[in-house]
Amino acid sequence: MKKRSSNIELLRVISMFMVVMIHLLTKTSVLWEMNQNQAVYYISWILYGLCMTGVNCYVLISGYFYKESEFKLKKLLSLYFQVLFYSIVIALAAYFMQIEFKSSKRQIVFPITNREYWFVTTYLGLYCLTPYLNMAIQHLKKVQYKSLLMILTLFFSVIPTFMNANNWLGDGGAYGIAWFIFLYLLGAYIRNYYKDGMGRKITVFYFVSVLIIPFSKFLLKNHSELLYSFNSLPALCASVFLFLTFCSIKVNNLKISNIINFFGGLTFGVYLIHNNRNISGYLWTKLQINSWLVEKNNIFIIILILLCVFIVCSIIEWIRQQLFKMFKINVLTEIIAEKLEVLFRKISKQPNI
Repeated sequence: MKKRSSNIELLRVISMFMVVMIHLLTKTSVLWEMNQNQAVYYISWILYGLCMTGVNCYVLISGYFYKESEFKLKKLLSLYFQVLFYSIVIALAAYFMQIEFKSSKRQIVFPITNREYWFVTTYLGLYCLTPYLNMAIQHLKKVQYKSLLMILTLFFSVIPTFMNANNWLGDGGAYGIAWFIFLYLLGAYIRNYYKDGMGRKITVFYFVSVLIIPFSKFLLKNHSELLYSFNSLPALCASVFLFLTFCSIKVNNLKISNIINFFGGLTFGVYLIHNNRNISGYLWTKLQINSWLVEKNNIFIIILILLCVFIVCSIIEWIRQQLFKMFKINVLTEIIAEKLEVLFRKISKQPNI
């Protein structure tokens, strides 16, 4: 069993908290219904800006662990079955609770190819490419690697930010696989070449970068939400600085480390549960997000709701893991993976026609 780095696992947990907060704010109408004369309006947009780093950090972590994350068909299938499980089970739950379906039957049964979860589809595509990305990482010299990252930063962050051209190289932008590949390569570069010599300055740089996002909303009337994109330059810089901050953290307490690692292993399930399109709208409506923020201006209850959603989803994911162990789903996944690998090897050895 591979030893987890608790500092990075802590970032993984916090990143998922940020993702849940983004969904809480954007899958309701609260951000656009609040009065600009109220303090909660500014607090909410600042929280939204702070959370823009969550998705980026989640992908940076994958690149950072590129040496340990060897591609395995078993892992790919495990992720697929996890997604399929929640897609079908939540759809059944929505049916019996008489919640209006937001997904088609095709999206429920084939969630990956139909982008039931955009992040999952893009992430699994990235995972399939990791063997080839890792070969490139190992063979590129440092100066070549740095030049490549500079070019990709220009293409996927600088130009989209300053020229408002998010899809200038094709559809996808911050939601496409090209952005994920860039973040993966960036995370691997940090792993190979970053030396912690800036100390607390990194954290200061993070706050400066990330606060540019909400303050641009308050100051730029014509482009008020321009920087609220995962690939905006301030969001990218803030993501890197936050990641570097956690790289320098050390978790020495064994009990705390075990708790962090436990929740770190549940974060993907948290995403799949709370962000399922057949339940997410119902969830935020039942929790009365609009009422608490727009009418009662209570940001503290919102943070409490966020924590509760995260914990409840974590418990559900833990139960799912135990069920998969009980019914030997993991063993079945391994058998299917082995059969497919044998088949692929046979096909690859066939002579060219």
